[in-house]
Amino acid sequence: MAEKRLKARREEIENQAHYGIAGPMNWVQAFVSWTEAMEADVRAKAISPKTVLRYTVSLNECRQCLDPFEVHQIDAELVKGRKAQHVTNATIRRDLTAISSVLDHAIEEGWVDENAARAYPRKRLQERRDPIELPTQSDIDLTIGRQRTRFGDVMLLARETGMREEEIAGPEHTMLDLANRHATVIGKRNRMRTVNLSAEAVAIIQRHPPA
Repeated sequence: MAEKRLKARREEIENQAHYGIAGPMNWVQAFVSWTEAMEADVRAKAISPKTVLRYTVSLNECRQCLDPFEVHQIDAELVKGRKAQHVTNATIRRDLTAISSVLDHAIEEGWVDENAARAYPRKRLQERRDPIELPTQSDIDLTIGRQRTRFGDVMLLARETGMREEEIAGPEHTMLDLANRHATVIGKRNRMRTVNLSAEAVAIIQRHPPA
């Protein structure tokens, strides 16, 4: 018992020497600080709200594993503990990305020196993905229905252009150049890209003039 107290006291002294009188930052404090930093990045459009939400969902799932620890105690073994919980490799990869974001923030703040999540060998986490089966024309017709609707046109435009749902819903008409048949959209990671529009795509867009 005395040996355990001595070891704990030694760690406390070492932590104070390294992190200052206030001691090291715990995971919960680091998460709160990261959240505030992400909110600032969203306002500055340095990261999308959707990405922050995805990270936050993953981090909430990991709280049981991470909350009891100080941020400098998050190491490869602790990160590897998620695998023992029978979580899929795809989920673990998403969790690692989210944890890595918090640890990157902790490095910037000077709370840790290394990012254990980034150092974890992700090649061990191969994902199994079922082959994508594209809908047939009859599937599409059944889903859209006989009456032409805005929802149905969104699906048709997605098939015609390859644009994502948020890319179709997001652009204003000022970002559409129907004369030259292209659209400028903001895609993943806030990257702007240009999409060529077929005659059919232009016809679909013209069915929905700006309000």
